[in-house]
Amino acid sequence: MTGAERVERLRACGSEPFESAVPVRSFPSYRGQRNRPGLWWSTTVGRHAGYESWLERDHAMLLAFDPQVLGYSSQPRDGLRARRHAPDFSTRLADGSAVVIGCRPPGRIRAADAVAFEATTQGSELVGWEYRLVGESLAGTVRRLTGYRHPRPGPVARLVTRVG
Repeated sequence: MTGAERVERLRACGSEPFESAVPVRSFPSYRGQRNRPGLWWSTTVGRHAGYESWLERDHAMLLAFDPQVLGYSSQPRDGLRARRHAPDFSTRLADGSAVVIGCRPPGRIRAADAVAFEATTQGSELVGWEYRLVGESLAGTVRRLTGYRHPRPGPVARLVTRVG
């Protein structure tokens, strides 16, 4: 993306690379905050992906491990001023398709959220994207494996000693 902001009807945006979009907002943290925002390093995209909860962090991590995911962005700007809803992730898969992801545990979906998720589902279908509303994850196992994917500052030196 060039960094320029455009406002278009959704039908005209189906082929836009939202997986490269900048977030609609930042991910600040402060003392006493109820949610746990932060940045997750993604080897897949070679940059940080922001998250606003540990559930989002877990899904950012899972996206980085999915071999079908070529790219993704967090909180991509959607331009929908009336709703002010930004999905949690926009992804591009190896087959060229796009998946929009919302993260919310099933027991924490309020009526207003359900309306926004349904509008996102309809908008995604309109342009040929898939919308997934995801809850809990298999993150514990993946969290343990992620340390092996981080690019360290150079190759690990090995000392080999030959005897005799």
